[in-house]
Amino acid sequence: MYVSLTTYGRCYSHHFYSLRTIATIQEDVPQFLKKSNTSIEVAFQYLNELLQKYRFMEKHMQTNKARLLEKLPEIRQTLNMILFLQKKQKGDDEDEDDEDEKTSEPKAFKTNFPLADSVYGKASVKPTGTVHLWLGASIMLEYTYAEARALLEKNLANAQERLKEVESDLLFLRDQITTSEVNIARTFNHDVMMRKKKDSGGGKTAKKK
Repeated sequence: MYVSLTTYGRCYSHHFYSLRTIATIQEDVPQFLKKSNTSIEVAFQYLNELLQKYRFMEKHMQTNKARLLEKLPEIRQTLNMILFLQKKQKGDDEDEDDEDEKTSEPKAFKTNFPLADSVYGKASVKPTGTVHLWLGASIMLEYTYAEARALLEKNLANAQERLKEVESDLLFLRDQITTSEVNIARTFNHDVMMRKKKDSGGGKTAKKK
């Protein structure tokens, strides 16, 4: 029997984690500009670039989350199939009430398998004790039921853990996006205020002349 399997590892962007300590609320914009020894134009450019990086990473994480949510049911379904095959191999049939009727010889069972969308064929399957799992990259390996079950349970746990981590990363990124937007707004307001002061000072000088 052939079933599909997607393995999940923990793969993070080093660039993403280098951003985790950058975006902080700037309570005092003039002090921030003075401390960083930069002009307000450069600060705007820096803050906007940082915001775009966070939004890019948020989109990337949302794609990862969607893939995990799509693959988790597939892994569970495959695992359930392995458990079903193990049960059939042992002769544990729910339709048999008499324990004496169970035999050590696994019985064939009938099932439907997909041929195309909404098209199924009938087959008689006899548990053989092994399955073939797609590992990706056109690689398929043969496993015993016990090995396949252990591998699927491990990958299910990894995928669930990865989903939690992605959701945590998304919360972090949304917080950083909000922080970056606040910093941009405060910097913009400071720039407007400075321009008004400059224009006001220039007007007073002209009147004195």
